[in-house]
Amino acid sequence: MEKTSKIKYKDFDVTIVGAGFAGLACAMRAASLGLKVCILEKKEDLSQRIHTTGLIVKEAADEWGFPEHLVRKIPGVRLYTPSLKTLDLSSPGYYFLATDTPAFMVWLGESAVKDFGVKIFYNSPWQGATLHDDYILLEKHGIKTKYLIGADGAKSSVARSFNLDQNKKFLFGIENEYKAAPFEDDFLHCFLDSKLAPGYIAWVIPGVNCYQVGLACTKSEEVRMKAFLEKLSERYGFNPDSILEKRRGLIPVGGPLKNISVEDRVILIGDSAGMVSPLTGGGIYTALHYGRLSGDLLYRKISGEGINITRELQKAFPSYFWKKQLRRFMRLHPPNFLYNITLGTPLRGFAQAVYFHSRGIFSKQFWKDVPKSLFRKSRNRK
Repeated sequence: MEKTSKIKYKDFDVTIVGAGFAGLACAMRAASLGLKVCILEKKEDLSQRIHTTGLIVKEAADEWGFPEHLVRKIPGVRLYTPSLKTLDLSSPGYYFLATDTPAFMVWLGESAVKDFGVKIFYNSPWQGATLHDDYILLEKHGIKTKYLIGADGAKSSVARSFNLDQNKKFLFGIENEYKAAPFEDDFLHCFLDSKLAPGYIAWVIPGVNCYQVGLACTKSEEVRMKAFLEKLSERYGFNPDSILEKRRGLIPVGGPLKNISVEDRVILIGDSAGMVSPLTGGGIYTALHYGRLSGDLLYRKISGEGINITRELQKAFPSYFWKKQLRRFMRLHPPNFLYNITLGTPLRGFAQAVYFHSRGIFSKQFWKDVPKSLFRKSRNRK
């Protein structure tokens, strides 16, 4: 306590560790409501060390306005079996957005600073914090704050420091970014193959001025990127000399973590809290949506409402029951012949559940529509 009286610390309402999607969304929302917010970011530039494909679903696009030059709309999915037979999927009005992810992250960071007054401290890796009665002290950063938000990724240092739950189940992903290639521009190309991508899929995404080619699997030693590229070369071909960038990283797929806060003052969000689809590892929409919600909740709490931020976040976040069951199935590494023989209705239903979120076979809307459809068919028979 004597130290805090002698040293002048920078005071903030909210300090966020990590300038990823969740951290930036939380910061922008909280700052827009009048809170004083800063972010500690270990990188010197948000375009560095990108670990995501940057694929954004329509739900996120509906909530946020994204610059057109940083995104490319993809209206459909082309699913490939191991034998390279295809199944085209779409949903009226639905689309995905491929992004120029490095430029997109820089844009988000600049928007947080210029439009909302968020302070971002770059080159500032996590160095610990201590809890006091009415503030949290980040002594090595020279910061006093009311709330500390851990948004520092799947292997959260904040979680480790405060003995909070940590992600245990992961997919290992690897991706190459290439210059233009002879693929259709209106499909997200997804490849089912338990030999090449055990536990998940491989993909080709028509990105912004590039093509992203990657795969994810349950263990790093199972990565078969070379074999996947060889398989693609039979039909399409990618020039190894045209690689623009290589990425790799861990994708948490264990589902939402339970113990994500200390006294409702240190709180994990985004990948740090397992707020990621346990089936696909898709986390950008949840990071943006629940990052913004956490900003709302922080404002309400600081304004005097008697809410529990952690409880409200966990109550709002989906349980992902069915996606957890499908993740268990994928972890069994289904044999390739099963994918090949279920190309029709069974595989279509499975894929619809994966790619179209609230429009899939496990959604409430689907089962509301089924009785109507059956009734129409029976009436037509008469």
